[in-house]
Amino acid sequence: RARRASVGMGLWNTRGHEAGRSASSGKSSAPPWKDDVPAVGIALACLFNTWFCTNCLIDFSVDRWVLGNKADPSRLAFLRAYYQWREWAPIVTPIFIMLTIPLPILMFSLAKEVLASFLGWRRAPLLRHAADLVQAVTLLGAILPIAVPAVGRVQKAVIAACAPGRSGRGLATPTECDASAGDLLGVHLLMLILNLIMFAADIAKYVANRGTAEIKSKEH
Repeated sequence: RARRASVGMGLWNTRGHEAGRSASSGKSSAPPWKDDVPAVGIALACLFNTWFCTNCLIDFSVDRWVLGNKADPSRLAFLRAYYQWREWAPIVTPIFIMLTIPLPILMFSLAKEVLASFLGWRRAPLLRHAADLVQAVTLLGAILPIAVPAVGRVQKAVIAACAPGRSGRGLATPTECDASAGDLLGVHLLMLILNLIMFAADIAKYVANRGTAEIKSKEH
């Protein structure tokens, strides 16, 4: 009986070691987790997003004020002067340029995170995967190829169409100016919405960190 018991204990220990090895190999074979968004990262993201959202909101507010009383030609003249200033605004434009310098790095990072989600290279909560996908589609599929060119095109059309008349009074082509000014609302509203989506996605990525902290601690 003692011998049978010792043999039984030996088999039990062997199975236990095998189970432990399989569990450990399962952990090692699992893909690594996506890096958490640090506090510094979300702070910088909030700074960038606040800057772009504020500028979009100001443009949209100017459009609403001007188009609220198109019968007043001085407002359309102001709209032309405003977007002339926006083409190369002191202080503001250099800040825009500095903030767009890391744009290629951001584009590469977004594309890499989306590939990591779809190909299973990295693990993350569903919220993190969704936020990465939404940001990539918004920036690479909407803001850069569609919204930015549309905004530039419409603003240049307003500058050209709302030029003053030869006498310096009124507008040279009031009908064309009115039509071009009406196009501004749509493109600036689109740009504002897209930037708000980018802002919300950054917050979602940071919130998703909390969902993995407990799981990661158990694995280690």
